[in-house]
Amino acid sequence: MSELNRQGRIIYINGDMRNKCYVTSGISFQDFLSSVRTQVHNMILLKHRFQEADFHFSSHFDYVEGDTTIRRLMRDKISQYGDFCWVDFEDISDLEELDSEDISSLLYFGHMKQPLGGKKTFSRLRNAYVYFATEDDQYTKVYYRSLQDFVYMLCKVIPLQLMKESKNKFLPFMKQKQMPMIPMAEMEKLLPNMEDGFIIHLEQKKDTRKYIEIPLYKIQISLDASDEEDAALLAFLVYGKKENAWSIRG
Repeated sequence: MSELNRQGRIIYINGDMRNKCYVTSGISFQDFLSSVRTQVHNMILLKHRFQEADFHFSSHFDYVEGDTTIRRLMRDKISQYGDFCWVDFEDISDLEELDSEDISSLLYFGHMKQPLGGKKTFSRLRNAYVYFATEDDQYTKVYYRSLQDFVYMLCKVIPLQLMKESKNKFLPFMKQKQMPMIPMAEMEKLLPNMEDGFIIHLEQKKDTRKYIEIPLYKIQISLDASDEEDAALLAFLVYGKKENAWSIRG
């Protein structure tokens, strides 16, 4: 996937709807946290190099607590971490409730990148995500408590990335038009196509005075690291500038 991303700006998705697990490439940690529906206020850091993490003596986990510290983490050089793994939690008191099974499951996920015995979320932590990344946006695997959290994130992160790109072209005194989220009902239509591999090819977008058109590809067989010959054009994601609205066009 990293080789494919170097060919151009894409978002690659491989999903498992049944287990609410999605592997992506092209979505950074910063963009992920900026786009999620269920906000993250605290994290257990299972794999990281963040120098400002605290240490929890009962569980022996590193953690970050509070929005201010998480914003500092978002500004850190995540791409230099190598492996980066975390699980969100509601309150610091939740860490005191972790039992040996919970701790074993968390350590196993940090090491193996998959849940132990199918345990994907942790009732004592009340977490929404279990997140593992390698080289930041090159390979990211996330288990979601709710499938709607994944859909919401994707609907928000695509306009976010387009606006960030557009912002670099604007002069400082020019006001940038805000792009709305993609309707979740539109994105949900595409979920079955994400099971075996799916490409949102931002590099190939067509940007005219009236609309932005982004090609969407379905992986037919498997994702080859050197080319896209197995990818078939499925549909277009279209943003109408006058209407300020998104739609899927087959």
